[in-house]
Amino acid sequence: MRAMRTRPTLSLGLGVFLAAAGAHAQYAQPYGQQPYGQQPQQSYGGSYSTGSYSRPAEVDNVGNEGQLVFAAERLTGVFLDSQTTELKMPNGMGGSSTTKTTESATTIGLFGNPQAFTAGNVPRLALDFFVTEGVSVGGSLTYASISTESESEVDGQTNKEDGPTISVFLINPRVGYAIPFDETFGLWIRAGLLYGTHTVEEKDSSGGATVTVETTTSTTNVTLDAPFVISPIEHVAIFAGPYLHLPVGGSSEMKSGAVSEEADSYSELSYGLTVGIGGYY
Repeated sequence: MRAMRTRPTLSLGLGVFLAAAGAHAQYAQPYGQQPYGQQPQQSYGGSYSTGSYSRPAEVDNVGNEGQLVFAAERLTGVFLDSQTTELKMPNGMGGSSTTKTTESATTIGLFGNPQAFTAGNVPRLALDFFVTEGVSVGGSLTYASISTESESEVDGQTNKEDGPTISVFLINPRVGYAIPFDETFGLWIRAGLLYGTHTVEEKDSSGGATVTVETTTSTTNVTLDAPFVISPIEHVAIFAGPYLHLPVGGSSEMKSGAVSEEADSYSELSYGLTVGIGGYY
């Protein structure tokens, strides 16, 4: 009788043990996880660290490596210009007197500039190349020559007379850094050195004999500008923003026949807001 009861008891005990072991295996969680039935605890700890500026991913706008940008600049805007000339003359008492003359002009041009008062507001063609992401090298160039002539008729007789001949030349090499915000907007900061000349040649018959009078001014300026880039459609951009031309040198000379007179110093200052248009490929 003992032996017969012992077997069922052992069998029952073994079954309970196996069932308990299976249940534990079914619901046990791996190490590091919360027990079954409990919500995991969230941790909000962390650390903050500052980082350096990084350019946005390449977008279809001005500033990509290998890009060529051409533009017509100073087409319109607000220009504030001044020319300063300093001339020393003998005063008849063994010394000299200095005459300093400053001429200023404010020009507002909408799709045109009626008169370029200084090299700062002369329309120009510009070409820039991005040697690497964001970094550009290039410049702008202008040459223009105007010849005038007047004609009058008195009692059937025609008289022709040459008017002034005006020529303008400027070159402005520069470097820049472009920051595209997205495919439509960006900023392009540029700095360079400008050299320009302005020559007026005319005939003067006031003294009886006709002589050629030539007046030539030259200027050297450090140039700074920061146009905003607006690209409404692919490969087309509008450049609008402030500019500044700081004088670092210049000269002014007038020749009348064999007589020459040169100013002791000459400088041009120009600043304002300007708009241009161009393309990029």
